[in-house]
Amino acid sequence: MKYRQTYESIEDKARERQFAAVLSRVWGRKLRPLPKNYVLDYGISRAGRLTAFLEIKVRTFQSTKYASTIVNLDKWIAAREIAQTTGMSCILAVRFTDADFYYTELGTGDGVSFAFGGRHDRGDWQDMGVAVYIPMKFFKRL
Repeated sequence: MKYRQTYESIEDKARERQFAAVLSRVWGRKLRPLPKNYVLDYGISRAGRLTAFLEIKVRTFQSTKYASTIVNLDKWIAAREIAQTTGMSCILAVRFTDADFYYTELGTGDGVSFAFGGRHDRGDWQDMGVAVYIPMKFFKRL
């Protein structure tokens, strides 16, 4: 089986870890990295008890640039399965260049739309796929 190239750099992962540390402190919860096969980035716990799951995105533009934030459909489906199986929330936290936001209904929320989307700048046809567009009005500012 041939695996798809990963574009996430060491710096990208460091920015995600920094954001995770901020979320952990602000929310008063422990964030534990999940293995890749879970699709989402972290499990969230309090007093040793798992309470939710988390996907982190660090964007390189301001929060007002687009009306919606997008995630790949595979993340949405994984979050839906995790939420249905565990009864726990899946959260999407997004760090923009001007502010941090979070959305507590990843995989289960209404008011989203589905369309082809993704990146065009790398010349990788697999960067385009079905994306879930989550309107920014559904996000809460951290």
